[in-house]
Amino acid sequence: MADIADVPPGQTWAFRVSPSSSVFHEAVVLTVGSKSPPRVCIELTGDEWQGDRRRVSPARREVPWDDRAEYITVDAKFRGIRGAVMMLEDSEVVSSIFLWLIPFELAEFNSDAAGTTSVLEVAGLAAHLDVDEASLRAAPGFEHEGVLYVPWATTAAITRAAAAVRYPHRIREIEKAEQEFNGNAIDGTVVTDFDGEDYHLTSKDAEADAAPARPPQIIHR
Repeated sequence: MADIADVPPGQTWAFRVSPSSSVFHEAVVLTVGSKSPPRVCIELTGDEWQGDRRRVSPARREVPWDDRAEYITVDAKFRGIRGAVMMLEDSEVVSSIFLWLIPFELAEFNSDAAGTTSVLEVAGLAAHLDVDEASLRAAPGFEHEGVLYVPWATTAAITRAAAAVRYPHRIREIEKAEQEFNGNAIDGTVVTDFDGEDYHLTSKDAEADAAPARPPQIIHR
């Protein structure tokens, strides 16, 4: 995306009428504002728009119209891996595992809502995780300019593989702690005080008592 100073009036750009749209339309730049926040006045050139003019943020201009073909193809691929919505708990677990168990030079978790990952060294990551390269390249993942971009399903598989290969006993500990926590939340639990007497906690009390130490949940399947 070009800087606002590099886009003189008269240029035509590919423009989406909505940021979430997958359809691009041709729009000509009429004026470039100098106030803050900056705005660009464009005119949609298609016959169906009948000269529709709009003032938009410079960020809405994504690629010159004549260069749109490859850009739109790649954009569609990115949209293809962003179809999932990752749970917040999963994001926290994935971030931790990537931080501790996956070298930055092999892959980076993108920390986006869709749970995508950028794999920088496919062969290296496959060897690190003891998995086949083909599993990392599973559709709708795609490679662009030397980087493999993968969806949430592959990110989750990478995370589980890293935990199993590099820290398997910790995963078992977390699963056991999670099962105990969930059981206590339903049935309550029995605790022993300093005098050696046992007391039964209700499920609500057990959950409140365990909340500060609740284990990180395993990635949702």
